[in-house]
Amino acid sequence: MRLIAFIAIFMSLQVHAAEPDFELNIKELAVADNALTESSSNLCDELGSEACEIFMKPCKVTPMPNTCFQRSFLFYAIDLEICGEEKVSNCLKERTDYWDKISDFSDAYASNPGIGRAALNACHSFFIVKPKSEKLKNIQNAINQVTPGMGIYTENKKYYECIKENFLKRAIP
Repeated sequence: MRLIAFIAIFMSLQVHAAEPDFELNIKELAVADNALTESSSNLCDELGSEACEIFMKPCKVTPMPNTCFQRSFLFYAIDLEICGEEKVSNCLKERTDYWDKISDFSDAYASNPGIGRAALNACHSFFIVKPKSEKLKNIQNAINQVTPGMGIYTENKKYYECIKENFLKRAIP
């Protein structure tokens, strides 16, 4: 029951990415997403129908429901690995809050070449978290095959602090 309650909180905090500044071929992505149908079904079987439905419900309205579902599960599982069961809700909230800050910074300062983009690029690779288990690594790889980079999990608080520090160093010499 505790897992179900957390998942409900998790799904209510899901971040919706800003509109990309490039055109995506949604039909191609939807076809690629279909490759994850069987593994999503297997993951649902492992989770049980109630937990599966909590992860899947917000993803049903997307053109890539399998990718969305697996990404939501992957990020929850990595939050659990990093923070432990007792603190996973706080970890999720913090990651979401700092993702919003990163997104706001990116929109304001990194959409064009310059010091904002340089700060983002300088910090990104240092705060990528790789899943520990083979199962999660396989899920991450499958997501990244559909949409490269979509399965990358970053420690957003540390990433944001690095961006801010790098930006200020470059902006105020």
